[in-house]
Amino acid sequence: MAEPRNPSYTKALAKLTNTRASSWESTDGPETRCGVDYYFVHRSSQSEAYINCDQGYVTITVDDENVFSGMEEELPQ
Repeated sequence: MAEPRNPSYTKALAKLTNTRASSWESTDGPETRCGVDYYFVHRSSQSEAYINCDQGYVTITVDDENVFSGMEEELPQ
């Protein structure tokens, strides 16, 4: 299980889902072998989030819904 090298990933996840970053727990998930993959589960709602960073392009998906796609510097803060 990879821990995000960039804490702004979990901050962006929290901002996009109107939650707190500390509410998301890192968990294991499949590897796409395309960039770096991070998987999270929300402690109370059990929502699942997937974050992929490939060459500076970040995709954030929550419960199979794409909530962000863009360059790392465009992540909501």
